[in-house]
Amino acid sequence: MKINSTYITSILFLAVAALLISAGLVAFAQNGDSASLATEPKELATGDTPPDFTADSLAGVEYTLSELDKPVVIDFWATWCPPCRASIPSLVEFYESYKDQVYVLGISLDDEDKEEEVLGFMEANNMAYPVIHDYARAISTPYAIRGIPTMILINTDGTIANVHVGYDDTMDLSTMFAEELGLEAVEEATAEE
Repeated sequence: MKINSTYITSILFLAVAALLISAGLVAFAQNGDSASLATEPKELATGDTPPDFTADSLAGVEYTLSELDKPVVIDFWATWCPPCRASIPSLVEFYESYKDQVYVLGISLDDEDKEEEVLGFMEANNMAYPVIHDYARAISTPYAIRGIPTMILINTDGTIANVHVGYDDTMDLSTMFAEELGLEAVEEATAEE
């Protein structure tokens, strides 16, 4: 069986071309990924300065993070998220106990058409702290939110004290957050007998 040299040359040419194209695609993909990673926000960690934002709460009050003069707890959540829903009573308890020492800002990630559902959920769960409806992800994207609930604790100096992702009902948010933010102990009122 005689093999045609033109046939072998063609096969070699195609193999080399495929190899070069593959190498070029890999290099392009790596450069493309590097460029996109450079523009994607990094996950926040203790000691970082969180991205500043200005947004209106559902009650129509404007909040600018950098202008808040007390520690801040930012809670990224949604009404459709079971762990988020489970965390709200503990967060409400924390807010009621420490509202003179800390800001709590809820950031709802519900879809744009769910504003009435968010408001109903807030009312049903006695959420007296401000909630911002971030349906366009203008706040959550720079914060690199990957899962909810995500609770970000910010010190008075504007740096992150801690980031908590997820929730289970064994978590005592009041105690945990008060310790992490260095809040003064709040005496519980006792019923007179």
